[in-house]
Amino acid sequence: MKLSIIIPVYKVEDYVEKCLESIASQDIPTDDYEIIVINDGSPDNSKNIILEFQKHQPNLIFIDQENQGVSVARNRGLEIAKGKYIVFIDPDDTIVENSLSKIIERAYKDQIDVMYLSLDSYDEQGNYLFTTEKNGDDSIISDGFTHARRTYLTTLYNSDCIKNTRFIKGILRGQDTVFNAMVQTKAQRCSYCSVPYYKYTQREQSSRQFVRSDAVFQSNLFAISILNDFQKEHFPNPNQQQKKYFDEVICLFVQRSFEWNILPQKNKKNFDQLKSKLKQLDLYYLLNDLSKKIKNCNQPFYLFLLLNWLDAKRNQIASFFKTK
Repeated sequence: MKLSIIIPVYKVEDYVEKCLESIASQDIPTDDYEIIVINDGSPDNSKNIILEFQKHQPNLIFIDQENQGVSVARNRGLEIAKGKYIVFIDPDDTIVENSLSKIIERAYKDQIDVMYLSLDSYDEQGNYLFTTEKNGDDSIISDGFTHARRTYLTTLYNSDCIKNTRFIKGILRGQDTVFNAMVQTKAQRCSYCSVPYYKYTQREQSSRQFVRSDAVFQSNLFAISILNDFQKEHFPNPNQQQKKYFDEVICLFVQRSFEWNILPQKNKKNFDQLKSKLKQLDLYYLLNDLSKKIKNCNQPFYLFLLLNWLDAKRNQIASFFKTK
């Protein structure tokens, strides 16, 4: 089998049928791909919609489980996937008609391990918003440590690279980031494919309150530990490129912690806890690199707040005079 498509489902009764229809509208034989749908204890009508769709879609495999979270759901799909290649699709998104045949053809032709795919964003009314900047080039193939990463799920994986790698339960935001970072270290041939493919729906419901929760902050710290442990286990003596790779992905979670859980609430407790975690893991030096994006984050807490406040005031004054 050429391809396994894994879809975790939870509270998406208004979207899931459209998602499945877009996957069924592909110009590849149903024997060549499977659609693995995991209903993660969804309390709405999603299950019935999927079961009805399954009646006329012979390659759809349905798994029903108690709610355990998106990571567990995706892992259930990985456990039974038979495809040479694997993609993940969120049930409130769709894919472009007849896009998969071109993508699979390219993957087989160039023996790709990890291939990043195009992503367009739309609002809930179906209006085009923007195209995500591509991270790579169709004509360039490079190893996993050299090729640029991207945190979205719009990625095609060779199942040989995934093997026993799984999504980490307990990471509430950025599960795909950690999974992708671990899998790509095993890839020798990474590339990009510009074939129009993924249509991401920007839902109006804001996740701001969720990402600013203490649970997400603790999960960011957990993700930092997981990535650090993975590097220590698999690359205990990293070369310069490998070290840069892990530093960059860990920095994503450090940056998110500042932007979501420290700056908005001016939270000293989180500030101190994050720095303590970085010291514990011998990663404190990352704050110097990150200070280019989160200004003065390597300073003591109150000096950090003061310098950022002064910087904001300078920008306000400069903006005021610029408009005059």
